[in-house]
Amino acid sequence: MKARNGYAQSTSGICDIVKFDDVGGRFGSDAFYQIIVNDITVEADAKEFSFLKEGTYKCTIQYGENSHSLIDIQLN
Repeated sequence: MKARNGYAQSTSGICDIVKFDDVGGRFGSDAFYQIIVNDITVEADAKEFSFLKEGTYKCTIQYGENSHSLIDIQLN
């Protein structure tokens, strides 16, 4: 599978999900989630993945190999 920025990778395990509110300047602010699983850290746009909640879950993720951006997440 080809991701937007390189090939997609996937991994499963215990995900720690943390939300960051990045207060921007005059262009507004962007919030994002940081997901850590098996020593891999990926980022997810808070608008695109608005269903995510902070916490620790069992999950499977797909992410861009080069960009480390979340493509898909399945919470178990």
